Amino acid sequence: MSRGALYGVMDGTVFSLDAATGRTRWTSSTKIASAVSDLVVCAGIVFAGIPASDTAIPGEISGGVFGWDAATGELVWQCRHSAGSSVSDRAWQLMTGGDMIFAAHYASRYADLLAFKIG
Repeated sequence: MSRGALYGVMDGTVFSLDAATGRTRWTSSTKIASAVSDLVVCAGIVFAGIPASDTAIPGEISGGVFGWDAATGELVWQCRHSAGSSVSDRAWQLMTGGDMIFAAHYASRYADLLAFKIG
């Protein structure tokens, strides 16, 4: 929840609800190919870590950290993750601190740790 809004993902669509009324504020036209991490909000952007999918259809996003404008639902930020030539279905872990977002992706015995300054 952030500034009176709730954010979620259902059936591959990111959405926002008004926390007071439960009414839909926006839904994103971006389609997500697979399950996402917990959503986090940082600097007005709703972030999700999305595992790579070898079954994605054209137009679906997967394999990285993506961000939607918290007010409009527009996809405004992405950092695609390439785990070599193999598809990795491992989950992302996201955390925020101030104007930073931290992302961890576990593949094999190693973890990719990323940090981004937002804004």
